[in-house]
Amino acid sequence: MTYGAELQYAKESYLNNADANVYSGTLSATANEIGLTLSTAYSKAKDNGASSGFGGGPFFSNSEYLILDNAGKDGTALWYGAEYDASKVGFEALTIGLEYVTLTNEAKQEATEADLVLSYEMSDAFEVHAIASNLKAHNVGEDDAKHLRVFANYNF
Repeated sequence: MTYGAELQYAKESYLNNADANVYSGTLSATANEIGLTLSTAYSKAKDNGASSGFGGGPFFSNSEYLILDNAGKDGTALWYGAEYDASKVGFEALTIGLEYVTLTNEAKQEATEADLVLSYEMSDAFEVHAIASNLKAHNVGEDDAKHLRVFANYNF
């Protein structure tokens, strides 16, 4: 077994508004012999909304679409994930992941996202990722939607 625990803190200053203090933590456990990792993460913005910047941001609880920023001032995010290394059953270089996040805004309204993630390394230089997402996000100003994205990466 492999275990992990991490903490984050960010103080984000704004010119015309109160600073945001962001607290995050994550826990994970991996059963190495069977290739299964279970993880959870929690993030809380205090006094203002978080700002993740470009690329989805640094917070442990961010998912494919919904990030702590979407929850706004005093928002929270609770994330759960499972990842399976399919090489343990003969599917070399295939990883399967599931994740689920719940955002809660200051008004205690919730938004959710569920994702299925598949990653396959075809070679050292070429990999493909597919992500299917189901969002129920209208409470935080995002559209309810279903998305499918596929990425092919070539490294040289």
